[in-house]
Amino acid sequence: MNQLNMRELFVQKESRERQKLKYYNQILERVHNKIRATSKMDVDNMYCYYLVPEFVLALPSYNQAELTTFIVTSLEKNGFKVMVTPPNLIFITWFHFSEEYELTRRLIEDEIRSREEERIQREKDAEAAEIDVGAVEKNKGAYIKKVTDYSPRAGLVYSSDALERLQEKMNSLKTME
Repeated sequence: MNQLNMRELFVQKESRERQKLKYYNQILERVHNKIRATSKMDVDNMYCYYLVPEFVLALPSYNQAELTTFIVTSLEKNGFKVMVTPPNLIFITWFHFSEEYELTRRLIEDEIRSREEERIQREKDAEAAEIDVGAVEKNKGAYIKKVTDYSPRAGLVYSSDALERLQEKMNSLKTME
């Protein structure tokens, strides 16, 4: 008696599913082409309609509702807003993306503009600082003293007696060694 091989059944079913997915992707590519064509033709229109065909020549028959669901899911994953009018009309829009794009573009432009203004302000500040440095260099003698010319004033932290005692202790430690 011949036995039914479950593995073979599973492999056949999986093969059919792969083929179906391949066909669905071919039709999805047509949807993408229609979106591209619409986008190129009229810049102001950010939407299009797609009528899911009942059949396609050279492709095996398929479940139209299942194909519609596949197309809608794929387009939504790509970021499109999609509405379906049963049984097979799909409305596709990408207008929301243009609004988000414009908002993002404005934010980036504002950031670039503010950074440019900050850079210009820093350059102005640096120029002003260079002018101040030049003025100081002209009056250099008035501000700078040599270290050897320094003479301590009264009221230091350590008196001269305390410093002498510290020196004596250090000398006595050296002699002990």
